[in-house]
Amino acid sequence: MAKKNKNRSAKKTTRRPKSGHSPASSGSPAVSLSRYRAERELSPLVPGFVDWFGGSFGPAEEALVCIDVITSAVGAYFEVTGVASATAFEPEAIGTLLEIVEEAEPSRALMITTVLHMFIDFLRESGNWSGTEADYEAVHALVREDANTPPEQPVITVPELSEEEAANALESLPLIQRARALVEWLGEGKPVTATGVLRLKDIEAAAACVGVSARGARKQSSVAEDVIPGLADVAVEQPSSATMIVQSMHEIRLLSRIWKTLIDTEVIEVLSTKAVPHKDPNAFLGGSPSEMADDYRFFIGEFLRNAVLESEGFGPWEESSAILQVAALAAATTDDPPEVDRLLAAEDYAPEDEKAMAGHVTRMSLTRLKALAELGLLEIDTHIRVPAPLIQCVAEAFEDEFDLDVVYPEDHPDMVAARAAWAADQAAEREQGAVKRKPAPASRPASQNKTSTETRKEAPPSSVYQLKIMLRNSKPPIWRRLLVPSSVRLDELHNTIQASFEWMDYHLHNFREGDWPGTLYGPVDPEPFGDSEIDERTVSLHEILEAEGDKFVYTYDFGDDWEHVITLEKVLDPSEGDQLPRCTGGRGQAPREDSGGVWGWMAMMEAANDAQHPEHAEVCEWLGLQRGEIIDPKEFDVDEVNESLEALLLTK
Repeated sequence: MAKKNKNRSAKKTTRRPKSGHSPASSGSPAVSLSRYRAERELSPLVPGFVDWFGGSFGPAEEALVCIDVITSAVGAYFEVTGVASATAFEPEAIGTLLEIVEEAEPSRALMITTVLHMFIDFLRESGNWSGTEADYEAVHALVREDANTPPEQPVITVPELSEEEAANALESLPLIQRARALVEWLGEGKPVTATGVLRLKDIEAAAACVGVSARGARKQSSVAEDVIPGLADVAVEQPSSATMIVQSMHEIRLLSRIWKTLIDTEVIEVLSTKAVPHKDPNAFLGGSPSEMADDYRFFIGEFLRNAVLESEGFGPWEESSAILQVAALAAATTDDPPEVDRLLAAEDYAPEDEKAMAGHVTRMSLTRLKALAELGLLEIDTHIRVPAPLIQCVAEAFEDEFDLDVVYPEDHPDMVAARAAWAADQAAEREQGAVKRKPAPASRPASQNKTSTETRKEAPPSSVYQLKIMLRNSKPPIWRRLLVPSSVRLDELHNTIQASFEWMDYHLHNFREGDWPGTLYGPVDPEPFGDSEIDERTVSLHEILEAEGDKFVYTYDFGDDWEHVITLEKVLDPSEGDQLPRCTGGRGQAPREDSGGVWGWMAMMEAANDAQHPEHAEVCEWLGLQRGEIIDPKEFDVDEVNESLEALLLTK
């Protein structure tokens, strides 16, 4: 499978080091002279750098480790350019330097670019940058890109698991158990401060839910206030030495992170005075296997992103540590998982002036990975492994940002070949006038395409279907929960989806049953676009979705490719459907027509909400936003959706 390449815009220059030595190594007279010149140029900047470093990152000892690396890199830059300035750098020369380092010593490239990134920031923030603004922007972009580019990653293959197997495995994880306990404790709601955190009096109970012994610190008061007549000699319960005494729930890292992830995944919401379970129904505390597996995977993926990518103030090595953790997690999903001893040995193989840095990064990374293991997200002994039910969570958490190469069950080479053979057979049969509708080859076992016989609930005649319709790859997730008659025709379901997502029906659409190419249903067209389709007016929903957990896909606009995954969550009694179709819940603002698909829409929201974004004004004008107005990607109003559905009343 081809990987995407991240190319620099400026990497070439005609000037190269005159010696054959690595640009950041020592030993040759030319490099030694360059390092001497670098030390001389950097010397006046060292005190300021140490102070700047101490204000944001760590002690002077760590700052001096960085200075050693910066000196080597600047000396190599002097060798490339022949220019002896440590306060301004040429983008083309920096690009060439980074390229040489990557080719000659790839193990050191990440360390060098991380520290260069920091040094460039220091020059700008301290007013010492002497180059042009354009050069600063270009150089900063180069070192930031390289510092955030992960090493080559292995292919992650997501295993085949039924939704029931996945739900049971994920529900048993310590992380999920603790998160569920916190939601259950929340009950009808708990008061929060003006900043949206739990009050001190509730911290002890909340911390206990996530397995931490902690207590909110009592405010200091005068003796007169503390001494109550008649109780002066009564012993007051004191916390044990193992109990954390905190001023805020944010000091309890695990509680804070689970709390944030519950909010991010919309399991709970924080109102002006209290935190409550989200008003929309969710399956976090119970539901069908499909519902629970979806909610648990989403929560775990976001928790992993928060745990690995968010800065915790541990120093300048956050980016390097995050990249190392992602690399370890990706390798831990394979049949050749990383060895703990090999990870720790990185310090031994690092150059002398980088040993301290390498050791710090690897120890920090392993500490964080062990914290994930305590929550059941990893297995660590002599090796680091990701349990099979969690491989999909790891893939979805980091796939986009780190350009991971992921093979899902339907993408497995065997299934691709099987679908190709099936498509050829179908084409041959159509030419011979054979019956068109045949099932596509399953990309998963029958137990995954349809729920197992133990949990399968067949739809009785005239029943009501509870559907969850999720816009694939949307972040934050965009979905609607709808009640429709099981007998609804696909053309009527098309109209229902259009109204629920505020689409304007400007473009072509179809439904697909089974994995690609599957069986297609759509409007009759004398000149069909792509493969011929079955008339959607002749097929009822219950002919496709037969039992809870069954899925198929509705695609709208074959340019933007808005793919809606339709899941049958529940088969309800007809009495549930007094007025159908009806929306009972959902999340996420509906995208605009022609906004470029999921990725284009997310880019638009980013530009619209960032006044400094170069496309801000253009996007705001396109969206019709007024000055200062932002767009809330999580906005959703169930009443507005139901108003749109009123014109589409269906009979059971």
